[in-house]
Amino acid sequence: MRINGVEKMLESLGIADFICEHVLTIGSIIAIILVIYLAYKLFREMFDNEDE
Repeated sequence: MRINGVEKMLESLGIADFICEHVLTIGSIIAIILVIYLAYKLFREMFDNEDE
């Protein structure tokens, strides 16, 4: 009985860890895309200013 309770607790913790890991992964991917996008915009503005 006690072992079952521990197993269920570990299962719920494992699911929580899984969700947290995926949320962090998705968040980091979005952050990387934003950084690349902002850097791209900055470089475009710099090159456009040089042409003028």
